[in-house]
Amino acid sequence: MSSPAVPVTDLIVVAAGSGRRLGAARPKAFLEVAGAPLLVHALRHVEAISPRRVVIAVPATDPQRWMDFISELCLPGDVDTVAGGETRQASVQAGLIALANRCEAMQQTSPDVVLVHDAARPCPSGQLWRSVWEAALECGAAIPVLPATDCLKRLNERGEVLETLDRGTVGRAQTPQAFRFEWLWAAHRDAGPIPAADDAELVERLGRPVATVSGEETNLKVTTAADIRIVESLLATDRTSRR
Repeated sequence: MSSPAVPVTDLIVVAAGSGRRLGAARPKAFLEVAGAPLLVHALRHVEAISPRRVVIAVPATDPQRWMDFISELCLPGDVDTVAGGETRQASVQAGLIALANRCEAMQQTSPDVVLVHDAARPCPSGQLWRSVWEAALECGAAIPVLPATDCLKRLNERGEVLETLDRGTVGRAQTPQAFRFEWLWAAHRDAGPIPAADDAELVERLGRPVATVSGEETNLKVTTAADIRIVESLLATDRTSRR
């Protein structure tokens, strides 16, 4: 009896953010933290899903500079780069097109599953990569979610409270997110003019179910200088635990 086929998995990494809110001199994916760019840290445990190909969307401003920068890094897997768009959604679309074009050029099949991850989240564990990937294989789409622990209020445009939300019915979504390739391709193709907060929202608009797995508090997104200090501490702790 032949063994079951191993699912083909590709990965899109969004590294096109400017980092203006950080006040940094370079895009935040390429900021050096704890001895390496955030992008390198973000992919430390990606071997947990054994991606066939990794496509990295770089800033649309001077993209060749960042493509050359990436070519000098020691990153896992078969890495391609593509110029991102003005929005995160446009950058993921560029990554999907690059994947489809590469598959056609090399006469390869499309991936069974494609994951999307933000380079600004440098601390996903191998377990998180694996759990969201496995859930997508089973359900078609999956994202990591953390429970809401604060009291949540819905506000109007003046900042006044309209109502208190049931925090048991909401969660904080993270990346990596994982999808059947054809689902995500169709979701971006049919996205329309209204921007989405993340790729899962686009898939939701198609009426597809999106499963959730437990997110990680340590998988924070770097947005401010204070976040950089937290990430430095997390990475130092991780190195110490590996000794």
